[in-house]
Amino acid sequence: MAKDPRDEALIADINIAIQYVLEDYATNFADLESLTALQSITFDLLWALFPPNTLVFHHHQYTEQERILQVRSFDICQDLSIYAKITCDIVVDDGNAFGIAQESVEIDMFKGTRKIYELAAFPLRFYRDQDALRERALQRGRKFATLIGHTYGEISGPALCEVEIAKRKIQLRKFNVRDF
Repeated sequence: MAKDPRDEALIADINIAIQYVLEDYATNFADLESLTALQSITFDLLWALFPPNTLVFHHHQYTEQERILQVRSFDICQDLSIYAKITCDIVVDDGNAFGIAQESVEIDMFKGTRKIYELAAFPLRFYRDQDALRERALQRGRKFATLIGHTYGEISGPALCEVEIAKRKIQLRKFNVRDF
């Protein structure tokens, strides 16, 4: 099978575009580099932390578990306030289906700088011990995989349920399950 010849004109155009971006946004790149060296970020540069396919840390408030998500998209949204919406993929099993689901994490607009590890979600590379986190996530996943099919056991700790509060409006509620 013959290779297609290199399109030198296209390569030159791409190199010019890259050079333009690097020159025109040099101050943004410099600010980003100096801030991330201090493990800090501004809201204006938040987008640079979350390119697609980035693995991020997130602490789930309802199950109180540390999770690793994969970024799909980053958007700035405005409803009653301005916030960043990070749409991520996560491996889930709802008891009926096992697979990938999408979940959004929101970060409210803030002034000044913030420590990256204080954000609702942040790139895994800023997590203090990402190897241990990965191992805990893998162990939890392996344990969860053994529960496929009908299983019985005692459960204790935080749990989550969905409650319909209005037509087509679901609210998540947290409750504790205790051993008796």
